[in-house]
Parts: sequence; structure tokens; C-alpha cells
Amino acid sequence: RAVAGLLRVGDAARLVDSLAGEGIWQALHSGSLAGTMAAAALEADGLDARAVARHRWRCNLDIVAPAVARMLVQDAMDVIVSRGLTRFAPLRALLARGYRSDLLEASKRVD
Repeated sequence: RAVAGLLRVGDAARLVDSLAGEGIWQALHSGSLAGTMAAAALEADGLDARAVARHRWRCNLDIVAPAVARMLVQDAMDVIVSRGLTRFAPLRALLARGYRSDLLEASKRVD
């Protein structure tokens, strides 16, 4: 729920990678977004619920969506391995690409 005047970041916003237990990048990124939002609020009439909702939406877009995509990819990789589908070369190549790829690792990208 978006509360006027309250920007949650990091652990307080539940922005922790539950699989890896990591949250430093999530805290730093959401804090940076909150700082930008707070600076804009100083120029405006304060931090209303709509501005807080925009902050949450941006955190979801930048942090939560890639985490969900990672979980789906990991689930697919589990199915490939558990069903012995690695005997097929295209799936073996796909699996190798998934293990080596940082495509869905937002925390490893530097803007």
C-alpha cells in the first residue's frame, strides 16, 4: 500500500533476492530511486501517495521483474536437468547459456 510521505527501500520494501539472500544492490538501487523521488518532492508540494506508488512501480520494474524472470528461468533449468533432457544438444546448449548468462542479473550491471 502506498502511504503518502513514506518511501520504503531495501529490506523494508521487501526487495531481497529470496533465493540468494542478497539485498545490497536492491537496497542501493531502491535508495537511489527514493533519493530522486524525495528531491522531486521537495520541489513539489510533498510526497503524495501517487508519487510513492510511482516509486514502488519503478522498484518493481527494476528489481522485482528481473527476479521473477530469474526464478522462471531457474525453474525451467531444473525441469531440463531433472527430466534428463540434457541428452539433447540444443537443450544442453540452452542450459549452458543460462548458467553462464548474466542477462537477468540486474545487480551485476552498472548504470
